[in-house]
Amino acid sequence: MTRRVPVRLLLVMMAMLLYVAVVSSIALGPMDIGFMASMKA
Repeated sequence: MTRRVPVRLLLVMMAMLLYVAVVSSIALGPMDIGFMASMKA
C-alpha cells in the first residue's frame, strides 16, 4: 500500500531542505571545510 504524497508537500520539503543546506553552508563554511580536511587527514 503506497500512499501518494502531495506534490506541494514534497516541493515544500525540498525547498526547506535546500534552504537549510544553503544557510548552513554559508554560516558554517570555514568550519565545514576544516572539518572535512581533518576527516580526510
